[in-house]
Amino acid sequence: MSKGRRRGYPHRYGYRIESFRMISNRYMTQTGLFVLLASLLLGNVVAQDATKIDDQTIEGKWVAKESSRNGPIKLVKEHSGGRTTVTAFDSANRVLYSKTSEYHTERQGNVKVMVFKNSKFTAGPDAGKTDNRTKSYVYRVDANRFYEVRGIVIGVHEPVGLVVWDRESPPAI
Repeated sequence: MSKGRRRGYPHRYGYRIESFRMISNRYMTQTGLFVLLASLLLGNVVAQDATKIDDQTIEGKWVAKESSRNGPIKLVKEHSGGRTTVTAFDSANRVLYSKTSEYHTERQGNVKVMVFKNSKFTAGPDAGKTDNRTKSYVYRVDANRFYEVRGIVIGVHEPVGLVVWDRESPPAI
């Protein structure tokens, strides 16, 4: 596969989330990915009740880069005070879309889960549209990396994917 070409599920702006194979080649070893998946899938994610937690490690600004059929996309995510804003920029730094949502974090068994709801598009072709469904994904923060694993929480019906975010700025104090 050529460098820079990534696979994921089709999305309006190109391919949204890279495949685990590409992520493992880019960010982790195959063994590291296997250990991560095994611990997530075999940990008692559903067997235990969720406990809300106040995880300050996610606060701040995070950046991820993706490829699409129209060129590279820069994603900027900011968590602050229970609200998240995600903005996508094209290679000319023009806003493709932006959306906000409310979130809280919880612990389910041995993993942390980000739960978000009341998403509202604030820019782009879907500006003004809202989605009041509650959605969630498993996450982990290591130093200056935020790992977002989608599609493995029971009851969430979306393709399995991993997005790795790099910290752009520390949380505001």
